[in-house]
Amino acid sequence: MSRQLKKKSAVEKRKKKTASEDKNKAIEISQPASVVKTASGVAKPLPKPGKKALAQPVEPNRFQKAIEFLKKVKLELSNVIWPTKKQVTGMTIIVIVFVLIVSMFLGLFDLGLSTLVQVILT
Repeated sequence: MSRQLKKKSAVEKRKKKTASEDKNKAIEISQPASVVKTASGVAKPLPKPGKKALAQPVEPNRFQKAIEFLKKVKLELSNVIWPTKKQVTGMTIIVIVFVLIVSMFLGLFDLGLSTLVQVILT
């Protein structure tokens, strides 16, 4: 025997959605004033005024930051896919040929404009 599935009406869906939203609002409201939500949505207690926190993380000095930076650079360079000697040679030849073609075009254009200016001035 087959069962017929009862489809939920749009009204029932809206009721369910508003009930879950109300529950989320109730949770947010129930948090004490000494708790702040961070960007990730996690509640974090505020430090009490006048008392220093005992276990605050120490800011790393410049030397430690430089060492960390160099470690990250080394890690990134290990992920680079370096071209082969054949690929480098081929691309270099393409660049040189392109530069020669563009320089010839600009040289001829400059020569044409300079002769045009000479004709106009004389």
